[in-house]
Amino acid sequence: MAEREVSLHAGDSNGAPPIRPGGSVIVHRVTLGRLGMPLIDGAVLGKLAHTCRELARYSFLFVLGTNPVTDATSLPANLMAIF
Repeated sequence: MAEREVSLHAGDSNGAPPIRPGGSVIVHRVTLGRLGMPLIDGAVLGKLAHTCRELARYSFLFVLGTNPVTDATSLPANLMAIF
């Protein structure tokens, strides 16, 4: 991820991310702990993947809208892909 200059990880693991033997969550440890990268858990990406295939386009403007929340470790977000 660092070699490709990824700045955000959005996944659709539905609460079941890959777990290393011993119980640590690999994605969270690498992205948050080692790269300091924000995460989006539970992103529903099936419709985006279908649209990309349909348009034969895999580049788009990604927009993330959030509500102002204080004193929290997570918050709901509105994700948009603009082609």
